[in-house]
Amino acid sequence: MKTRCFLLMLMLAAMQVSYSQNYVQNGNFAETTTDEVTGLVLPAGWDLEGNAFLNDERILNLVTSWLPDGAAEGTRVLDLWRGTDDPYQIKLTQTVTGLPDGIYSLSATAALGGENVFSLYAKVADTEETTPMPESGDYERKEMNSIQIAGGKAIVGFTANSTSSSNWFDITDFELVKTGNLTSINKLRPSGVSVAVTGNLITVASDEPVLSVKLYSIDGKMLYSNHSPEGEISIFTAPQQKGVCILHIEQTSGTETGKIIIR
Repeated sequence: MKTRCFLLMLMLAAMQVSYSQNYVQNGNFAETTTDEVTGLVLPAGWDLEGNAFLNDERILNLVTSWLPDGAAEGTRVLDLWRGTDDPYQIKLTQTVTGLPDGIYSLSATAALGGENVFSLYAKVADTEETTPMPESGDYERKEMNSIQIAGGKAIVGFTANSTSSSNWFDITDFELVKTGNLTSINKLRPSGVSVAVTGNLITVASDEPVLSVKLYSIDGKMLYSNHSPEGEISIFTAPQQKGVCILHIEQTSGTETGKIIIR
């Protein structure tokens, strides 16, 4: 009995480790590099697009003068401050490779001045997603959840698009963490059922009658139920229904259950 308990504890610990791994490199900007043309000090391993200077004034800096509580040693904050109303657009991203297929969460610690200006950003294949980061005068953890990654690669970071001198930011401590497994119903039963998700439209197609299709939220609430003698069903989800859902399909030959992502 003790041996079994010990093995179970090891398995649980391994699962927790794999799901807590941060796949972003240099997320707290401890390592830096210097642009040879502008002399701008930037976080190593990150790509910057947009304005670092306005009217010959450098508005973007890596600083250690104001850090979040509990920041790890060596942490730097990317700080933007300017005194003019000249507009600016900034995108700071990192290309992450070697990612296991799955569902991910991107997060960062940020203090922000300005609404509808700053967003966390993720790009997988040709699909780009953004999640607005609400204004917060002090540091808060900002999150972008239910990122579906397949193929081992993603581009993650944040964007800023401002027209006001009152808009400023301090940001650091990026993390990309796997939060769940990505299950494709196509892979579960490739010869019988196909599922396509386009926006809020879910299309279920089968080569035999579908006795039942049920859509559940991740917490178990039923969102939709129907059947189709013709073997095809279209489900239009509510605009606010986004993220991970569970799709259950019942046919005469058996049942299939899998996770899907509604964007």
